[in-house]
Amino acid sequence: MAAEPYMMVKAYKDKVESIMGGMVETFNGNGLDLVQQMMDAIQVENRTDLPFVGGAVGTVGYDMIRDYEVLPDDNEDTIQTPDSHLLFVKEMVVYDHHFHRIHIICLDSDDEEGKSRSEERFAEIEKMIHGPLKIERHSEALDIEFTSNMTKDEYMTAVDKAKNTSTKGISSRWSCPSA
Repeated sequence: MAAEPYMMVKAYKDKVESIMGGMVETFNGNGLDLVQQMMDAIQVENRTDLPFVGGAVGTVGYDMIRDYEVLPDDNEDTIQTPDSHLLFVKEMVVYDHHFHRIHIICLDSDDEEGKSRSEERFAEIEKMIHGPLKIERHSEALDIEFTSNMTKDEYMTAVDKAKNTSTKGISSRWSCPSA
């Protein structure tokens, strides 16, 4: 888990947006190549046995493969979600599923001030982890109506068609308004 990113990078096909301090820069090219260049510019000394102490966290979607492979692209992008959406953060809570441990990571400058800020944030995060869980409950039921991007007949036709071919699956998208 991470919060309050200092930079965000979103990639849409060959357009990449970098958002930092409210400023948006747009680049053309491969999103993951740009992220690699950004990562190469960041120096972090890992004095732990953890294999990961920072970097870009987020999502990399299936369509990012098209930056490296020539594949058919005949699906219309109707919802305009980024192919990747990565956050650069200095604070993370990482759960190690293998050893069943929680690691708190706080990165800052490599000086006494940075060390002091990191130790302070570490203590605050640790206190939150060990503190009571506050969950807000809504007493009223929400009236949400989901809509599909295809009718039941269209879906059943797609199922029949998919049964006769192994090259393409079925995708049905359901959506609802969000706050």
